[in-house]
Amino acid sequence: MIGYLPMTPYDIAKSLPNMGPEGNWAVIDNIPSQIGKFRPVPELARHRTPINNLYATGSAWHPVGCGSSWQGYNCYKIIAEDFGLKKPWEGHPW
Repeated sequence: MIGYLPMTPYDIAKSLPNMGPEGNWAVIDNIPSQIGKFRPVPELARHRTPINNLYATGSAWHPVGCGSSWQGYNCYKIIAEDFGLKKPWEGHPW
């Protein structure tokens, strides 16, 4: 073995302060009702907010706690559904 770098919750919280006091890699602490398609909370999981035509997305949204294009793509699907926008995924196997 040439090297070893342990990443404990303490290390994560000290090196990445936005990860929270417990060293959370998933942006928000989850309880079972907030996992998968229910992220970040069930009331906001489909990107719609209580304010009409205001949508939210980001690293805390489905599918996982990370910054990726998935969250924006999923949000666009909801917006396209609400406003009748082009749905490029229709007619394709993905």
